[in-house]
Amino acid sequence: MMSHTVVVGHAADTPKILRATGIPAGQALMRVRVAVNRGKDRPADWWSVVGRVPDWLPAAVVRGTVLAIDGRASLEEWIAVDGTARAGLRLDASSVRIVSGGRPKVDVAMPLRSTAPTPAELAEAPLREAAGADVPDMTPWADEGGDDAIPF
Repeated sequence: MMSHTVVVGHAADTPKILRATGIPAGQALMRVRVAVNRGKDRPADWWSVVGRVPDWLPAAVVRGTVLAIDGRASLEEWIAVDGTARAGLRLDASSVRIVSGGRPKVDVAMPLRSTAPTPAELAEAPLREAAGADVPDMTPWADEGGDDAIPF
């Protein structure tokens, strides 16, 4: 029987990309420390999270990003540089999701420029209209009764 753990916490820093063989294209092996708050007067639980994730995810996570991680929990033990025995919580992630914060995902297929008209294009609209060009009404509420139909 495997233990299944869900952890929701803040990334302590930017993730580290680990080098490994056998990682499929479009994925990365990521390691990040996550702090899980337990209450006002109690210290946070610190987790070391390791897992395969989409290759865009490590670039989107910054310090403070809230992550939801599913995985298998274990106790990690090691000997520190000063010779003392150390132990910590480790989560081998099967899925990692950004709950809030972080950098937005940049999709390669997205246009680099917004499709909304620039101020210069809006200023030229009356000139194009006077020249006979078909210029659509750019106001989103034009067909809905003017300012009274704005939903806020």
